[in-house]
Amino acid sequence: MTINCVPEDRWVHWLVPQLCGKAQEAYNRLALEDLQDYQKVKSAILEKYQLDADAYRMKFRSSKRREGQTYKEWITHIGDMFDKWMKTSGVNNVCSEMRDVLILEHAFNMLPQDLSIKLRESNPPTAKILADRADDYEVASLAIKGKFHGSQSRSLDLVHADEI
Repeated sequence: MTINCVPEDRWVHWLVPQLCGKAQEAYNRLALEDLQDYQKVKSAILEKYQLDADAYRMKFRSSKRREGQTYKEWITHIGDMFDKWMKTSGVNNVCSEMRDVLILEHAFNMLPQDLSIKLRESNPPTAKILADRADDYEVASLAIKGKFHGSQSRSLDLVHADEI
């Protein structure tokens, strides 16, 4: 695999100078023959931080939207935690529909109740559509309350009320 024109066998060269704390400790404890193997370095760092399947499952299940975070950013984060949970569990092929069902279920449970009810009524088919509708609803609500000052990076492309 190549990222930014750098082949995987060179990733450790770029990664090591950025390591500090626990990550650097994990790297320093590796055997000499493993120091240039990106996958072994990555595994050692993840193990040091105890980022296993259970840790990612807990991160997925406990994820709440942070202040200032858009719903789209939050749903993306939830999806990332779900993907890492599955990968560290040894599940390589999760169908996209199952992924969306689980992410939607979690999001609905974590949304404010009034927003959850409104969005459930619209029956969004994917987590991405749920996030878009939630962001649109929030922008519209802020505009109605006079609290929208244009600082949000999203434009005021509001959905029709019957879509919410």
